[in-house]
Amino acid sequence: MTTALAAPFRIFSLHVVRTERLGPSLVRVTFTGDDPASFLSDGCDQSLSLLLPHPGHSVPASRWASRAGAGDRVVPLGPAVADNPAIRFRPPEDTDPVVARGDETALPAVSAILEGPPAGLRARVWDREDSPSALGALRATRLPSAERPYVWIAGESGQVKALRRHFAGERAIDRRRVTFAGYWRQGFGEEQVREAG
Repeated sequence: MTTALAAPFRIFSLHVVRTERLGPSLVRVTFTGDDPASFLSDGCDQSLSLLLPHPGHSVPASRWASRAGAGDRVVPLGPAVADNPAIRFRPPEDTDPVVARGDETALPAVSAILEGPPAGLRARVWDREDSPSALGALRATRLPSAERPYVWIAGESGQVKALRRHFAGERAIDRRRVTFAGYWRQGFGEEQVREAG
């Protein structure tokens, strides 16, 4: 007898309900669809792929979001299983503290991480500035004394790589306790990032 396994992702059909400008370069886009309850995720940092309605055109998501309006349709490839491979924030049970660093593209995940830790778990979060001086400031910052830190880093791939090296190399944190996601690259569109590997 074989057991059927559920595919962790599926295509959803959604439309924009509303947009809200949160800052000069940040827009919140709220979606709904026919079956929102089947969009499952138990993770703080759930990622998905958003397929925008511009076939044959390379339209950055930021440009699309700045122009989105109620009724616009989108097709995301999203989670169909609550515990799926696109969730990266998975601190070990013995974690103390959580150290999180994300740029503005990671703000929803950072917010969810800060809302969800168990009572008493310490967390340290760094600002979203991406510059050599920001890395220098981080190097000069003392972490709370800890034997079992868990580090979560997300944002621009060049900065994420430098930060991972900092935490795993300079601070000697076990690489298995450093989670990182560099999901965009300065000056590159999504297709170029995927081609570059």
